[in-house]
Amino acid sequence: MLIVEDEATIALNIQDVLEDNGFRAPWIASRLDEVQAIIDEHRPDAAVVDLNLGGQSGDSVAEMLDAAGIPFVFSTGYGRRAISDKWARKLVIQKPFAPATLIASVRAAMDNKPRL
Repeated sequence: MLIVEDEATIALNIQDVLEDNGFRAPWIASRLDEVQAIIDEHRPDAAVVDLNLGGQSGDSVAEMLDAAGIPFVFSTGYGRRAISDKWARKLVIQKPFAPATLIASVRAAMDNKPRL
């Protein structure tokens, strides 16, 4: 599991929720180069992706994950309107979100994972 989030407290909260619900200890990245390194070295099962990474676009992260066949969920305070048309079919969870919403969304994304 990969968490892509530039706010440390939010990333740690997501990590706690995922671990408490049986997901493998997730990797946390806050920059594009970190995301690519984690994809290359660990190949996570899925990802939770913030749209705004301190000025870097979550769209770039989505491109990397999509190219690697890794399912993901967008996490944003801006809502669905912030998602580009290319990713309109992806799950979006609005910050702040309940732990149950996070878990249900990640599981749904993983269930629809394309087979490589």
